[in-house]
Amino acid sequence: EMPGHSLAALTACPELSCTGGPFKVANQWSVFKDIYCAGKEDTFRFLEDVLSEVMALFPSKYIHIGGDEVPKVRWKNCPDCQARMRREGLKNEEELQSYFIKRIEKFLNAHGRQIIGWDEILQGGLAPGATVQSWRGVEGGIVAARAGHDVIMSPHTHVYFDHPARFKGLKRVYSFHPVPQELAPAKARHILGSECCMWTEYAPQEVVETLIFPRLLAFSEAVWGTNKKEYPDFWERTAEHYQRLRVAGVKLGSEGRPFDLHARLRTEKKSFEVVLEQHESEMQLFYSLDGSTPTPSSTRYTAPFGVNQTALLKVQAYWKNRRYGELVEQPLLLHRGAGQMVKIAGNLEEQQQEEMGRLTDGLLGSTETNDGLWYRHKRANLEVQILLSEKTPVRKMSVRFIQNTSRRAFLPSRVQFFVSEDGSQFEWVGSGTHRISALERGPLIYEFYVEFPTRRAAVVRVLAESLGVCPPGHPGEGEDAWLLTDEIVVE
Repeated sequence: EMPGHSLAALTACPELSCTGGPFKVANQWSVFKDIYCAGKEDTFRFLEDVLSEVMALFPSKYIHIGGDEVPKVRWKNCPDCQARMRREGLKNEEELQSYFIKRIEKFLNAHGRQIIGWDEILQGGLAPGATVQSWRGVEGGIVAARAGHDVIMSPHTHVYFDHPARFKGLKRVYSFHPVPQELAPAKARHILGSECCMWTEYAPQEVVETLIFPRLLAFSEAVWGTNKKEYPDFWERTAEHYQRLRVAGVKLGSEGRPFDLHARLRTEKKSFEVVLEQHESEMQLFYSLDGSTPTPSSTRYTAPFGVNQTALLKVQAYWKNRRYGELVEQPLLLHRGAGQMVKIAGNLEEQQQEEMGRLTDGLLGSTETNDGLWYRHKRANLEVQILLSEKTPVRKMSVRFIQNTSRRAFLPSRVQFFVSEDGSQFEWVGSGTHRISALERGPLIYEFYVEFPTRRAAVVRVLAESLGVCPPGHPGEGEDAWLLTDEIVVE
């Protein structure tokens, strides 16, 4: 890994950095500003020593050197790196990265090896013999192949199995074509093949298996299948493989989410409208509202339907008498604040303004922070008012936040609750705190709530106290922290 993703090495050898450290080995994923210094000769002597040991251990033709996710902020402020740029006639830091990669490649070529690097190594120009592994999509691979470079296709859009199956399901993986149609035959020959990726920062072995299988079956046929069939044919054949994998003790994960669930609060009718959008016409969808697991004997979905009470909606797909994909759950909350107008203090960005309705849409988010149900608030405290449609008795309030440190989302240190009869004078009715460390990775959801003697209120107010910035010990220490919340419940 070079020149980025090198914090562990810099912790041991801080003199190879631009700043001199000190550093700590990271215990969670991030893209770190501290990278190898490209201006010091000691950096290249160190890496050549390491690579010499690698070559002695592994006789392979190729050596993968990384080259991805390289922030240039340290290089821009490093006298050694800037001096190197002047000596070599380099226009910018992207060309400095190209210099770095080409120098390492020249060393490996002299020992009969060739480099592989992620598609960022294209930045600033690339030596002719380098092989590019395209992960940010297929575009980098297309550019590399047209320039005469060999390519390994690994687009995160299809073959990153650390991503949940609900976003990259079995059918999506099966649709993957390693050789883009945009490439002429003379250039298509540069596509050596494909590799699926499973990054394991947060994945114990049992989770690794459920993420890899059954999607690895689809990947194998997509890459190796000389006469790839239509997806329904492939899916029917997976039944035999599932049986073999279960006998082998492999824990199978979900095939994905074969439908989209849309729930919309209709304030005027005090109910939800639920629409299920199927991905396969032959599929049957069954649902329940009482928390039970749907089976073919449950209610079958045939058209949009309404729900006029708080409920836990569960939906399961069946295809050709077999359960298909994951069980989908969506809590639906009809409470006194649902659908009411929201006011948030401060100057909000456009995206935050668009997300405001998520605080009273009656829908609870999942542990996936990008499920479209979480409101995101950066750095500042979050102060929210909900304008109730009429003065009404209130005796309980609650709000959930999610902590996911890899997304720089942290729980608030404290949440305070207020009520008001006129919208100007507010009465404090309670607060909530927690004992969860700001470095607890998550994702975890925590609910703050208060119960109090009944008050009549026209407006309720919630004040969540943000950490402001990522705490000491976090990879993004000192940078903006986020609050993520999904619903303010008023009862």
